[in-house]
Amino acid sequence: MASLANDHVEPIAPKIRHKSRWRVLGAFLVVSWAVLVLVDRVVFETSPQTINEIVLSMFPLGLLMIGLSILLSTAESFDGQHGMPPRQVVLVRIVVTLIAVAVVVQSLSFGFPTIDGDPPDSMKAMFRGLYLLASGTAVMAFILSLALAWRAAEQPDARALAFFMAFLALYWGPLLNIMQFGYAFHPDEPEPHTLNFSLTTDGLGGLAMAALPLSVAAFVRFSALFPRLLKKENLKSSKFLRPIQAIRIKLLEPALVWGIFGGMAIHFIAASGRRSSEEVGVKIDEPLTLLLLIFLIFVGLPLFGMMVGALNLRAGYVSSVESERKKILWVVAGCVVGTCMILAALAGLFVDLFMVALLPLAPLVLVLCLGVAVFYSGAIHPALIIKRATLYGILGILLAATFSAAESFLATVIQETLGVSSATSSASLGGVLAVVLMPVRSPLSRWLDGRLPRAEVDI
Repeated sequence: MASLANDHVEPIAPKIRHKSRWRVLGAFLVVSWAVLVLVDRVVFETSPQTINEIVLSMFPLGLLMIGLSILLSTAESFDGQHGMPPRQVVLVRIVVTLIAVAVVVQSLSFGFPTIDGDPPDSMKAMFRGLYLLASGTAVMAFILSLALAWRAAEQPDARALAFFMAFLALYWGPLLNIMQFGYAFHPDEPEPHTLNFSLTTDGLGGLAMAALPLSVAAFVRFSALFPRLLKKENLKSSKFLRPIQAIRIKLLEPALVWGIFGGMAIHFIAASGRRSSEEVGVKIDEPLTLLLLIFLIFVGLPLFGMMVGALNLRAGYVSSVESERKKILWVVAGCVVGTCMILAALAGLFVDLFMVALLPLAPLVLVLCLGVAVFYSGAIHPALIIKRATLYGILGILLAATFSAAESFLATVIQETLGVSSATSSASLGGVLAVVLMPVRSPLSRWLDGRLPRAEVDI
């Protein structure tokens, strides 16, 4: 019996020692990042940050990402991909609730965004509309996250979606409040109206910026778990997208996802409060390569994560049976369309600035589609399906408020673009919407009835 026991123990011991070595390496890299950040704070605390220093800060960020990924890979089932103990489920609910409380507190603490200078009334109205639109989207997102956390937290995909919605609300809600705007009027220039903005990382700013990579990480994890666990065989790409297929396969590992984007979040939090936003800046005449590197890391990496998530959801949809596709259609459509709208809006910075108007609408489309999928079609859990009348009532209120904010924003854009008065732009927009929506109301209603499955459970 003793020899038999030894036969079972001996093969396990090398694995334990191997895992311990990886854990020590991961801890060493994380501690190295902390030491470098501390030295950077002590040495460069009073000096303005140049772009070269920003690039040098990428090195400790890389150490943190690698070290955190290694540490998480040695943890047993930290992501709950194959199940989670009841105590951890309770912890998930508490964390999501605290994030929702933080969203509510910041919404009540900060009013409309302020603009330094003396901007015209149309610009003030546009910013109020943007703020209401972002706040309404954030409120819908954190309500969805609370429902998922408290009714379906036992499911891995529901937990990932709850964190995605919670972190999205924490980032999108206070975004305009952590940005400082300045308006100037120069009558002698071709474009007399100029609007400058800067981003602060003090306090709420650092927390909100950290929520962006965390929301992307949760979205990538959700895309790998919904509607079922995505496998390597499901990731079939065209020849154009085949070069990133290897990266998509690597990002199926939860440790790598949370290590990369969680490292970005920790780095944002550690950097918050270091300098005021006036002291942190990048000059346009800096080398283009350095500017491109910063853009790829802090903007391109989250965008790439969103693209990977959208592609994963499409792969899950294609690999599903026909009877299941109608149930998950709204999840896939909302995430894919929302991601495409974000990419189109960012492309508008270089092509047509009018396309930038899609950016504040993208999260709204995403959250609305996910709300329909969760509360109406039961794509996540049957216990989350609510009565059709209740759903229509809630959506009616939210859509009315959202439509009002969107109409105010679009009317202001038309006013600034065409140079017409506020009353003329509002009346013209209302007339165009009435002419467009009235003929398509009946076909749209029939199409929605065919796309929205009827609720099977009422609570």
